[in-house]
Amino acid sequence: MTTAPPVATPATYSRIVDAARSILQSDDYPLPILPEVSVQLMELTANVDCDPKDIVDLFKRDPSLTGHLLRTANSIRYNSGQTVTSIQQAVARLGLLRIREIVMLISIQANVFKVAGFEKDVRTSFEKSLTTAAFSQAIARLRRLNVEDAFLCGLLHDIGRPVLLQALSDIRDDAADDEILDVVEEFRIPMACKLVLWWDLPERLATIIQHQQMPTETTEFDQQAAILNLSIDLANIALDGDTQMPENFTHPMIGVLNLYPDDVAHVLAQHTEILEWVRSAT
Repeated sequence: MTTAPPVATPATYSRIVDAARSILQSDDYPLPILPEVSVQLMELTANVDCDPKDIVDLFKRDPSLTGHLLRTANSIRYNSGQTVTSIQQAVARLGLLRIREIVMLISIQANVFKVAGFEKDVRTSFEKSLTTAAFSQAIARLRRLNVEDAFLCGLLHDIGRPVLLQALSDIRDDAADDEILDVVEEFRIPMACKLVLWWDLPERLATIIQHQQMPTETTEFDQQAAILNLSIDLANIALDGDTQMPENFTHPMIGVLNLYPDDVAHVLAQHTEILEWVRSAT
């Protein structure tokens, strides 16, 4: 006999909301942590004068991370035409910024974007985050803004979703999935900001992510928030299999960012390559 799914009720929804708020306000709730080697790599590569040998030695401590790095280094986004077969080659050819973004990508995919029972929702979130990150970086490069910040903000802008889905999964038996997903949608942005700060990433990233829906409400980092807002919408269009990238694309943030028509066309033209990379990485 098939068990009927839980029925949505105001009382249950209120309890889920209270649980989400409690998690956000708690200083003791065990948030996901990055692997120790990943943290050390992020700290090491933040120094432009770091010794490449130290990076290689750190990777050797984590064979799984090493394998992921080599696969990612040979993906369409990072491959320069020659196959990378060693960590030494990867570090030499990719450079510190690329290594940093790959390490973060691999770490959150393995440690955050996995929630039993919500696999489809989490996979969709991860695909959208990767696509947003790639578009954000492309736009930041045009505007001569920090491309690493742009990539990380795109990658982490929705990370509150899997974190909350995991945290609320223990009450899934007596709550409808739609209720949980609705609450997660409401609180995903503040949770993302909380996690960014928990990981000791720059506070400016949390500010940008916080204003992803209303970029003009921040006087600081408004351009970066506008890039994130625009990239999220570009990712949604690109990932919609029934929709083609429009030839005459309009968006409020195009004016905010002072992007010319040729700039917009240049970004849109990258969508096929971006999607190929996203599909290969998920």
